[in-house]
Amino acid sequence: MDWKDIAKNIGSVAASVAPLLGGPVGMAVSIGSQIAGALGTDNDPKAVLAELNNNPDAALKLQEWAHNEREQIRQSHVELQKIALKKIFFN
Repeated sequence: MDWKDIAKNIGSVAASVAPLLGGPVGMAVSIGSQIAGALGTDNDPKAVLAELNNNPDAALKLQEWAHNEREQIRQSHVELQKIALKKIFFN
C-alpha cells in the first residue's frame, strides 16, 4: 500500500490534501509523512488509514493540520499544476 491508495480516505476528511497524495512520489511521501506526524502514527499509509478508521479524533486532527498548513498545501497544488502543464506542452 502506498499514499495514493489512501487518497480517497484522506479526501473524505481533508479534500484539499487528497490530490497531493496522488501526485509525484516525492510530494506524496512528503505530505504523507506530515499527515502521519500530525496523527501521531508511523510514517506508513496503513498506519494512517488504521488511525482514521479507529480513532474518531483523527479526522479532526487531520483537518486541523490541513488548516494550519494551508499555504504549503496551496503551494503544492501550484507545483502539481506546473507538472501537468509541462507534460502537456513539452511531451
